Amino acid sequence: MRRPGRRTGPKKRSALDAIGIFQEIHVDGHEKLGEKGLKMGAGIGIDVYGARDHVGKILWLIVVPNARLSDTIGHVFLDMVSELGWLAAFQTTLRYVNSALGVNDSLIHLANRQEFAPRLSVVEWPPTVSVKSTSNISIESAWSYDRNFNGRSLREILEDDFRSKLIIYVLLALGHCLG
Repeated sequence: MRRPGRRTGPKKRSALDAIGIFQEIHVDGHEKLGEKGLKMGAGIGIDVYGARDHVGKILWLIVVPNARLSDTIGHVFLDMVSELGWLAAFQTTLRYVNSALGVNDSLIHLANRQEFAPRLSVVEWPPTVSVKSTSNISIESAWSYDRNFNGRSLREILEDDFRSKLIIYVLLALGHCLG
């Protein structure tokens, strides 16, 4: 019998393995700092998108106008590849139901792979792997680093600054630059 909210026990985990750096990257947007996540008022939020190497290093972490817009994510992906000067063998993205999000960067990654690494077999080295957000462990665990290592989450820092009115000036300046 299905019961919403019922847990079936802990997820089965296994060790992460890789042949080396840049074999696989994990990409994801962080919406806990967005307008809906912060709940500090209309238009107050910070969308963040990031990429992390499978073996641990955070490669790219950037504030974007809209982390749920496919075109934005496509540009972020191209900027990252251009800036870093390399292309991973494959990337892990999130699986979205009835959504174009993730399609742009997956298609761009596939086109780049065909052009710059034609010897990599699509069967042996799939260009992209789509997983549920809770299964994208490498990037999901990166979001909690501030809390684990600094004792406070970025959200707590923002809330403290918001209370002291400092954040309002920053958000007004960002809104002026982005708007």
